[in-house]
Amino acid sequence: ILTPVFGSIVDHTPHRKIIGQGSAILLSIVKGMEIFLSESSWFIISVLQVVNFVIYNAYLCAAFAYTAELSTIPNEQTRFNSRFQTINYIS
Repeated sequence: ILTPVFGSIVDHTPHRKIIGQGSAILLSIVKGMEIFLSESSWFIISVLQVVNFVIYNAYLCAAFAYTAELSTIPNEQTRFNSRFQTINYIS
């Protein structure tokens, strides 16, 4: 539901870099919090997973907005996108 909102903010405002940086920092904080929780606090972890999903979508909107502008040559753009997806999948 929020992905179009994030996409419009990233594409039509000058806040693309702020969204990317902020979402990356927030993702790190959420994942760091999950490391220190135990299985007895499963409800908190499930809430953090929902928060993580929303923040990750904001991050992807910012990242995809940058990858679309790397090249105007279709073959180069395809190569950039495939490398980005590979790195994103592995990480």
